[in-house]
Formats: sequence, structure tokens, C-alpha cells
Amino acid sequence: MYDGKIGLYLLEKIEESREAITEREYDVAIRFLNQALTTINDKREIYSEEGIKICKLLALCYRKKNLLTEGIESLRMAEELCRKLYLKGNGEKWRRELAVCYVNEAIVYDSQNQINKAITLYESAIELFKDLKDDESTIKVMLSLCIAYSKIEHDDKVKRLYEEALNIIENDFLLENYRMLFYKMKEDILDKKEKDKC
Repeated sequence: MYDGKIGLYLLEKIEESREAITEREYDVAIRFLNQALTTINDKREIYSEEGIKICKLLALCYRKKNLLTEGIESLRMAEELCRKLYLKGNGEKWRRELAVCYVNEAIVYDSQNQINKAITLYESAIELFKDLKDDESTIKVMLSLCIAYSKIEHDDKVKRLYEEALNIIENDFLLENYRMLFYKMKEDILDKKEKDKC
């Protein structure tokens, strides 16, 4: 059963950790967040919403401190909570949160040059964002996926994604700013390789 006092305590710890993060005091933020996690250790399902926020903030702190394994573990915990909430209802909100967790985890793997793992997560996020009909988030992740594919020389997949992204942009005027980002990516990755061949 949800206890309002525990809920309030968790929100206070989340707020304290955000203030510490703003001051770049990541160790302090990690301490606050771990205190909050310990409080709900055996009650994570009851306090899932707070748990997801805590895990995402922990992952951010760990990434800033270059503790990437811990960051990934925190994101996976958040992903698990998102899946459980999704099954309970309000699917759209929790699928979106899950997609965001996938993107954050992909960024960590990408930074470690574990490109195949990053690609799998980017693709999973894109699939969720497409299901949610969130074109802007889809486009943003597609750009990251293009760059990841280019790192492992999958130029055909970069071209396919580039064309798919331009199609999406073509159908939504609000996404027009992203066209230049994709043109720049094409210029930096695909066009440069073509010139290098000559």
C-alpha cells in the first residue's frame, strides 16, 4: 500500500539530488538517490514512478562520473519498472519512458564504442516512438542511429535511414529544422566517403 510519508520522503530526496546535480556534486546526489532506493528496496512496485525518476537520475550521475556499468544497471532497473507500469495501464506514458531509457542506455554504450548494443537499443526506442506516433523523438533517435551505423561502416543502412527521415520530415512542417541536421550528417558521413573514394 502506498504510504504518503514515504512518497514525500522520496520526492524530497529526488529534489535534493537535482540540486546537487545542478551544482555538479554528483557524489552527493548519488548518496541521496541511493538513500531513496534503499527506502523502497522491497516496495519498488508500489513506488514505481518515483523509482524510475531515481534510477534515471542515478544513471545520469554515474555517467557524469564515468561509472558506466553502474549507469547501465540503473537504467535497466528503470526499464523494468516502466515495463511493469506499462502492463498495469497508462501504456503510452510508460512506453515513452521506456523508449527514453533505451536511448539513454544506447548513449552509454555508444560512448564505450559498443556500437552493436547501442544500435539495438536505438532501434527499440525508434520502434516505440513510431508506435506512439511521436515523429520528433523518432527523428532525433534516427539521427543518433545513423551516426552509430556509420561507425561500423553500414553506409547502406545510413542511406536508408536518411531517406526515411526525410520522408517523415516532408510530412510534418514542424520537423523542418531537422532537415538541415540530416543534410549535415549526410555531408559529413556519406558524401565525405564518396569523395575519399575518388
